[in-house]
Amino acid sequence: MASRKLLLFGGTGFVGSRVLYKALQRGWKVTCASRGGLPPVGSPLLDEAVLRHHHPPEENSTDVAEDATRQITPFHSPLEFVSLDATSRSQVFHFIEDNPDATAVVSCIGLLTRDHNEARRVCGDANVNIAAALYERGKGVRRMVLVSAEPYHEALPVLGSRWLLKGYFYGKKIAERAVLENLGDRGVVLRPGFIHGTRYVPLGEGFVPLPLWLLGRPLEAVLRPLHRRGVLLPPVDVDVVAEAAVRAIDADAPVGVMDYAKMQELCAESQPRETTTKAEQN
Repeated sequence: MASRKLLLFGGTGFVGSRVLYKALQRGWKVTCASRGGLPPVGSPLLDEAVLRHHHPPEENSTDVAEDATRQITPFHSPLEFVSLDATSRSQVFHFIEDNPDATAVVSCIGLLTRDHNEARRVCGDANVNIAAALYERGKGVRRMVLVSAEPYHEALPVLGSRWLLKGYFYGKKIAERAVLENLGDRGVVLRPGFIHGTRYVPLGEGFVPLPLWLLGRPLEAVLRPLHRRGVLLPPVDVDVVAEAAVRAIDADAPVGVMDYAKMQELCAESQPRETTTKAEQN
């Protein structure tokens, strides 16, 4: 199997951590870039992905003693975490230059806040920097997937007011434009609405689960048959968004904007399991 390397921005968040796990399952080598770098101790991401893919498998002490004379093969982890501020264009450009073997990029960077400037900077400027870096320095990257959001403010203008989420939607808009216009047939934009699932939020020294699916799953069941957009767009499972992102970085996947229906359609397509097992590697 040819080497495939994914640069994942914002891979320690709600959506990003699911993208990370699914990419590792399919045999991708993943470099995860986020402001915090390595996920904090107690994060479910460490338990679910890092402990499986970031450390070499433990060997039986008896076997080690018996084979003490054999040559030890170094362990090469398919997962790497780096600390990076994507709102800094120079940091993003250097990161892309430092990974010339990257074949795909997924950005899950976003911030839902009423702070207009901060929302525009994180949702917009950071992703614009990534698209610009790929346009100028990342010629080997065949596909970039941006996890954006359904433009609810077009159907409900009050959401786009400055005292609510104007910066958020404006940032998403300029990020989408940067990806679609600068990268052309290398760019994919996912537009989910409300994303449900189990979100883990920090509390004290640990994390507690927030079951967003309790609200999202029934709403999705009610709204899905209506086939509407805007405020009536069905919520979507976080695993569907993550699955769509991982499938979209495939060269055969469609490009452009993918809404709720197109993401569901992409995830429903049969696809051979690409998980690289130890037997396949040997």
